[in-house]
Amino acid sequence: MKNKLILALPLAGIALVLASCGDKTTSETTTTGSNNNNTIVYSNETYYASPNGVASANGTKGSPVDIRTGFNKLKAGDTLILLDGTYNLPERILIDKTQNGASGHMITVKADDNANVTLDFSQQNIAGTSRGVQINADYWHLYGFDVKGAGDNGVYIAGSYNIVENCSFHENQDTGLQIGRASSDLTNIKDWPHNNLIKNCTSYNNYDYQSYGENADGFAAKLTTGEGNVFDGCIAYRNSDDGWDLYAKSDSGQVGTTIIKNCVSFENGWLLDKTATPDDSDLNENGGTTITTTAKMLAKETNASYATRDGDGIGFKLGGSVMEGNVIVENCMAFNNRLHGFSDNSNPGVLSLRNCTAYNNSVSFNPETGEVTPNSNTSNNFDLARDEKSYNNYYGLLSYMTNQTDKTITYSNKDAYRGSIGASIFNVGKNKYSTFTTYQDGSSYVASKAGRAYNNMSDDIFESVTFGYNPNGNRQLHKLLRNADNSLNMKDMLNVKNSDLLTYCDGKQIGAKLNETSWDAYDHYGLNDQEGKLDDIDIVLAGAKDVLEIMCNENAVYQNVNLITKVNNCDVTWSSSNELVIQCGKPKANNPNEYETNTSVSGVTFIEGIVNRDRQADVKVTLTATISYGGKSVQKNFDLNVKRSIPTIGSLQGFDNRYILTQFGEYTLPEVSVLNASSYSGETLIKDVDYVVENKILFANSSKDFQEGNYYEISKVYTSLPGVYKIVYTVQSLISDETLETSFYVYVVSEEAEIDIATDIEGKPNMDVNVSRDGVQVSASFTNILGTMYVYTSKNEQETAATVVANGKAFDITDETLSSIYEMPNNDGYFVHVCVNNKKNTIESPTVYSKEITTQNINTKDEFFDLVNSKASSTVIYLLTADLDFTGYNWSASNTEPFGGLFNGNGHTIKNIKIASKEKKGNAVFYKLKNGTIENVTFENITLEGSSTASLAGIVGQMAGGYIHNVSLKNIASRASTGASALVGQVAGGLNYITQVSLVNDESVIIKVDNKYCGGLVGNMQKDTDQSLVELYVSDCYVKATIGDGKDAGGYIGGIIGRNKNEFASYNLDIKHCVFEGQVKTGKDYSGGILSGCDNGAGNVRIMNCVSNCTILLKGVLLDGISAMAGKNDSPIFGRVTKGAGSYFVSFNYASFDDSQFSNEYEDFAENIKKEVFFKNVVGLDLESVWIFDSETLTISLRDPASILAK
Repeated sequence: MKNKLILALPLAGIALVLASCGDKTTSETTTTGSNNNNTIVYSNETYYASPNGVASANGTKGSPVDIRTGFNKLKAGDTLILLDGTYNLPERILIDKTQNGASGHMITVKADDNANVTLDFSQQNIAGTSRGVQINADYWHLYGFDVKGAGDNGVYIAGSYNIVENCSFHENQDTGLQIGRASSDLTNIKDWPHNNLIKNCTSYNNYDYQSYGENADGFAAKLTTGEGNVFDGCIAYRNSDDGWDLYAKSDSGQVGTTIIKNCVSFENGWLLDKTATPDDSDLNENGGTTITTTAKMLAKETNASYATRDGDGIGFKLGGSVMEGNVIVENCMAFNNRLHGFSDNSNPGVLSLRNCTAYNNSVSFNPETGEVTPNSNTSNNFDLARDEKSYNNYYGLLSYMTNQTDKTITYSNKDAYRGSIGASIFNVGKNKYSTFTTYQDGSSYVASKAGRAYNNMSDDIFESVTFGYNPNGNRQLHKLLRNADNSLNMKDMLNVKNSDLLTYCDGKQIGAKLNETSWDAYDHYGLNDQEGKLDDIDIVLAGAKDVLEIMCNENAVYQNVNLITKVNNCDVTWSSSNELVIQCGKPKANNPNEYETNTSVSGVTFIEGIVNRDRQADVKVTLTATISYGGKSVQKNFDLNVKRSIPTIGSLQGFDNRYILTQFGEYTLPEVSVLNASSYSGETLIKDVDYVVENKILFANSSKDFQEGNYYEISKVYTSLPGVYKIVYTVQSLISDETLETSFYVYVVSEEAEIDIATDIEGKPNMDVNVSRDGVQVSASFTNILGTMYVYTSKNEQETAATVVANGKAFDITDETLSSIYEMPNNDGYFVHVCVNNKKNTIESPTVYSKEITTQNINTKDEFFDLVNSKASSTVIYLLTADLDFTGYNWSASNTEPFGGLFNGNGHTIKNIKIASKEKKGNAVFYKLKNGTIENVTFENITLEGSSTASLAGIVGQMAGGYIHNVSLKNIASRASTGASALVGQVAGGLNYITQVSLVNDESVIIKVDNKYCGGLVGNMQKDTDQSLVELYVSDCYVKATIGDGKDAGGYIGGIIGRNKNEFASYNLDIKHCVFEGQVKTGKDYSGGILSGCDNGAGNVRIMNCVSNCTILLKGVLLDGISAMAGKNDSPIFGRVTKGAGSYFVSFNYASFDDSQFSNEYEDFAENIKKEVFFKNVVGLDLESVWIFDSETLTISLRDPASILAK
């Protein structure tokens, strides 16, 4: 974008005003203007404040007021000058909406000439509302001072048209400067802050002590921001979390476009000084800390480090979660950050990056010395295609990594990108690079779109790759990186000098150029000065025009674009100079005169600009936005170059993977179409112009014959001939050498067709037999898809087919595979016999397949230890024959094999196991349960003591399919960094069932985490990448325990289940007939008596007929329905609720007080839980065989495993 006049009140102008008034409070001139035909008089008064000023002073330089009085006096056009010194402020300075400035008459707060001014909030209590300066008003200009030590953000901007210039933010307990809405009741983007400029500011060494560094960024515009918030000329370094954080989430909806220009971010994820972190010296038993102010934190000398435990350390975190937030980043640099340089953080919005440099991100620091080591983890410089929907715009990007040739480095730090790319160089790992010299529809995930090799990367392409300053303790560092006018100047650092790269971008240099000698030498984003536009309507229209964007690469458009229809309270309509190439809107099916409109929960609305790329040449199209407000309108043009579409063979459409035909039916081959792989609008190629297609038909009697090569080509599908037909289509491009072959199957079925269990290449039957909670599971694949599978069990090693059919259970075969359960008690060995016949049972002697289910007695401690530390068989029932007491036993497990068999405790007890481990995954008795079963056993007095690095603590570390049934847990102490419970650390995939499990702990026995994700029975539910789904069904479970110690850093503490990530539609969580009695303690947020919460809303959650008699200790505050009610994310049933495409069904639950998100029954709760009829008839618990109500103590509990077995 061309350089425009930046929205600012020139300081030279301020100086003139001050010179004219000398030591007076009021200038000798006034300004008038018309505002909707009303005359407003601006007095342009000037006040002075000093650290020792008093409220009764007259506000002159010789008689200054205190700073709070000075702020309160200001009106539109006024100026407050801060005299030299440190202003100690124990409470927030809050400017509300009633104190707006005006266009051309901003309210200015500035440091006096040559003064060093610091607003010090170090005595402020650490709390979410303890911001230093919060501006909810519009048209304020803060200039030239430091803000430090705030109990939350240093400066928080919730108004619009504000400027913060030449200020620094450090040692604050959250982000140095953050932009976001003023209050939670402002739910529409029109009420969120917009058109703010953060100019030549620095943010460093911000650190949220109580959260172990998880949240404190340098700068943030996140969660609830409007359009056109700009950061220009800013520096972020050594902040505990990220340099910039633009996170958005589905709860609040899509945010506006944020612009970052001419900025640098380095060495984030680490601190400027060795700084204390929480430990036992300041944490009490409830997780409360005696460190309640920044001053106390800085005074603490123990447990100090440059490292932060939970900070990410991303240079530019450009979004997050699953919610859109568009971002423009130009001429920016990121180096030596802990993780990525530039990351989308799964933002599905559109990112446009231009001329940015990323160097040696993914570093580690020596926590004692602060020394940097490059390339010490798997992060990359550019991580910009994490979300599967990502399609971004890149031009002039430069990525460089050293230490890539070290043979000990096993990872690649490969950049991730997908979108419209031009003139860029990316790292592809191991000192290899790829380049895009011309515009291309590119992707790091597709070899043909990943660019071509570039072999000239080295240190020599830059003036210097060595940062010439040591940041440790250097609070003047940022001043060394600025010119006299406070603009940014990185001098030789990463300044490109290679002659080829200096002209790489259409005659201009690649990467960032951040060594200009003045502000005017840089290009800036166009926030125009509104002075002179005194009419409210004109001001709104001009501001909307400034920030309205089309998020695409204007020089290379490949796919559809979103066209915003509302911006800053204005309506926007669109027109195209060539509707055949870009159509403004998709017509509604029921009314072609109207367009389909997309609307976010935040009120962001847009139509789709449908791009139809020409086949012959690029086409230039002008889109015109007409912006309307208050009866007036302005226009803004966007000149786009739509790239030529070169027809490329994509996928074939018009057929299914399989067809099933009854014998003698009708069938014709489907007509297929071929998609254009270079189009994103579903365009199909033209048959006989772009491609030709041929087909052939192969026939075999069965799938087994196909596998064995026993097939032949045939002219058509004969429905009179039962068997399997393979239809093969071959597509040949008429434009290039491309070919594509695809196929599908047609089954012509007969109720008398041949069918059997299929075999592998070695002739072994494709049949698996697994013992489980409900009996024996038989899974098989077949040579045909219509028939019956018979399953029978006996003590005999062999059985005839007639016996199996006559006495076994029949399961219908309607597919190539089948999985079924044959119910068995599984307390002794037996044989499983399986045979298959067609529907008419005309196969005279079907083969009988038999497998033996054996038993193995576990009699001793060593035998049990060996069992859980070796690979178990899925056809063995492991029977515990005696109680086992592990007192004094040296348990040093290192197993990484999953348990897939059936462990039957036979009602016995295993007790006094103590495991102390620093293993990153699996501080557990069973390392992993994968399609296995644990049942009928009691675990008592088990201690699972992890460390700050160990994760997944529980009787079972991980669960990826299987059953845990009829288990009693007594006094289970569990601790991990992440993912702790008494039973399962993490449910990681598959179908999982936890039924009839009881946990009862003494008050002194705690289940806790150092970081996050803790629950009574499950710590975390999160799908591993190798799993296609994760489903968890929990029923008839009872927990009476204290969950959490209040010292966690990240929250998600739940009575039954900790955290459910719930990020995909393949997540399903079902909890019913469960009872929690106890207390949940969290030092962070997100807590619930049944479920602590969900990160996302993509999957399905169902909680029914559950009872929670709990209290919640949230950051030391008691939530019990009496002292305090539920918080938004902390409730007796369900804590954090994140909305999305999935569903929540939370009903018929009962608790001691009401949830904040879902209603539950809490009236007369204290009396109801003392009544048997309540649990039996209202909650619906099975008091006959599963639960028991004690009529003397008036308490509910689960029956113990031995008594259930006896019944």
